[in-house]
Amino acid sequence: MRTQSCVRRASAAGWRGVVLSIALVAVLGCEGERGQEDITPHVRIEDGVTVVENPGLDVADSTAWSFEAEPVLTIGQLEGPHEYLLGRVRGLDQLSSGDIVVADGQTMQLRIFDDRGAFLRTVGRQGEGPGEFYELDGVRATGTDSVLALNGHGGFVHLLDPEFGFVERTRPDLSAVGVSAGAATLLDAFDDGYLLMGDYRRACPVDAEGPCADSVRLMRTDIRGNVVATYGTFAHSVRSRRSLVDGPSFAWTYPHPQPVWATGGDRLYYLDDARREIRVYGPTGTLERRVVVAGQPSTWAGAEMFPMPDEAENDAANGARRAMVREMRSSLPTDSWASFASMVVDDSGRIWLREFVPPDVADGRRSRWFVFGPDGRLLYSLRAPTALEHWWSAVGFQPPPVVDGDLMLAVTTNDVGLEQVVGYRVGKR
Repeated sequence: MRTQSCVRRASAAGWRGVVLSIALVAVLGCEGERGQEDITPHVRIEDGVTVVENPGLDVADSTAWSFEAEPVLTIGQLEGPHEYLLGRVRGLDQLSSGDIVVADGQTMQLRIFDDRGAFLRTVGRQGEGPGEFYELDGVRATGTDSVLALNGHGGFVHLLDPEFGFVERTRPDLSAVGVSAGAATLLDAFDDGYLLMGDYRRACPVDAEGPCADSVRLMRTDIRGNVVATYGTFAHSVRSRRSLVDGPSFAWTYPHPQPVWATGGDRLYYLDDARREIRVYGPTGTLERRVVVAGQPSTWAGAEMFPMPDEAENDAANGARRAMVREMRSSLPTDSWASFASMVVDDSGRIWLREFVPPDVADGRRSRWFVFGPDGRLLYSLRAPTALEHWWSAVGFQPPPVVDGDLMLAVTTNDVGLEQVVGYRVGKR
């Protein structure tokens, strides 16, 4: 997935707010060339919705801002106290105090560290009683520093007070809007304690051959399932299935148009990759703003998207894998691949978009992050630290980064397969 230009793609994001355009001049170049260009967006009102049209990503200032070369904190180690050994990180957030909350989906515990990464305490354990987690898929701190521990697939929400004391456990009931028990998926939580729920419309038959698209209806509810906003039905994934001649049937999911959304404050941000725009929905479900980026979607060669297994392994299983890859390459859709891999909204309302780079390609090239202001105007871009190139997921198996001020916290996997939480500062050069 790659554009033939100096601009690659972006991912991860953050924004919120209501300021309109301000003139801003940025310097950017292709491979060392630099020219001064006006990146003031064009702002208009269309059917009551504010539309912010940004110039192409190549005008973002890529010279003034950068991540520091080394992390300022690292949580997760093989040697030393067991509290620092992380099993499977499924959630990550930062409290107003600066303390960091990590949800470990292997031990079913919340672990709290201070802003320097020093261990403070453990909360919960595996179980089904008060203060226990049968499964743990995420954690979110609310604006009042209450904490929501999330069991996405089971649909349970554990509400904890600011001292991590157990308050209640609920399972949102969406039967009033036609969603049967267990059919809805708990996707995320908003800063005000409301939930982002998804009702997946599985339109693809299990044995269907060829590409098939699924969608999801997104809703904002309280912790008991009372719906306060319905955002609409959105593209979720495109999957394909093939049967090899004299071989197995297999399926895979394309990286476009995978769901890319984020919550910030009481708003939902949905990335429509095909239109290269971010849609911002208010707490009642009303579309408030569209942040548009000019330019063409990215393109990647089949060999970059689906690398061929090593020919050195010349056994039957490897032969079948190679046949599968050939089928996957031959079935590439005619439209472009995703431009962006993820989106994050930080506490100040900035949107961070991270460019999509296939995992194998990411090993040799660092992806870029594009940062937009709370008003939706493009501010600058910066290259991801090398360590964060290990973080990649089409559908978010690892939690997205958290950006608070000039600190980005993210989950990564080191060279020996150990999951870690790392923190990098962002600053001007």
